[in-house]
Amino acid sequence: YRSLYPNSLTSNFYSVFSSQWKYVFRMQYDLEKLSDPELLREYRTRGSEDAFSILVHRHISLVYGAAFRQLNNSALAEEVAQSVFVLLAERAQSLMGHPSLTGWLYRTAVHLAQNKARTEARRAERERAALELGTIMKPEDFSLNHLAPLLDEALLEIKPADREAILLRYFQGKS
Repeated sequence: YRSLYPNSLTSNFYSVFSSQWKYVFRMQYDLEKLSDPELLREYRTRGSEDAFSILVHRHISLVYGAAFRQLNNSALAEEVAQSVFVLLAERAQSLMGHPSLTGWLYRTAVHLAQNKARTEARRAERERAALELGTIMKPEDFSLNHLAPLLDEALLEIKPADREAILLRYFQGKS
């Protein structure tokens, strides 16, 4: 495309692009030198995703490790770690004056992991109970033979229009 544009235009483009790229690289490098509170402030005041990304990279091992030790399940630990950083993003304003972001991240990871463990234990118990109930109430054991005569008598005693609706719906499967 050089032939389409004058040399001065392409050289200006390259010099501007090059200087902007150097600025972005320098900014990223400078951000990495900032402390956690400074990065949090940068994220909160300027919306710097780079600052937040640096915070995540600095603390992901701590957060994931704390969650994994509580749950002993990598998928659940990843969910917890993601939740911790979502909370960090949501609560960035109130955490800017927090004395230790590392401590907050650790405590939050442990609390969320413990909550997740309780939730998973309750879910597993419900599934176990449902499975147990399914094996106790087998269809061949659950017989309505002794109720059939009573059902027929009750159907004979109701109004003909109601009986017709019930027979069509429940005995012939029509709606």
